[in-house]
Amino acid sequence: MGVKSRNFLLATMLYTTAAAAPTSSRGSSSGKRKLTVMPNELAAQLHAKFGLRGRNGLLGALKLFGWLNRYHLPLHIPCAACNITKARRRARTGTVRVEENTHGPV
Repeated sequence: MGVKSRNFLLATMLYTTAAAAPTSSRGSSSGKRKLTVMPNELAAQLHAKFGLRGRNGLLGALKLFGWLNRYHLPLHIPCAACNITKARRRARTGTVRVEENTHGPV
């Protein structure tokens, strides 16, 4: 058997086994729960409780305590203290987000 015919035979075998594999008639989201997005107030409180961590650090901490089984973390967490420190670090090229203070006196 030549190399070309052997490769063709292997390709047809792979194609037929893939075609014969059972497929699910349900959508791609079968078996997955849709989680609600965490309210901003709760996200801000947890952000303050875990030491004003960034989103990735907060995800790690919340995973340990089981919060991510109930909620998705929002993309932006309102925090006056973090916004002030970011404004002090950066050059004044844009505007600073002004939000209410969620951590008490700064």
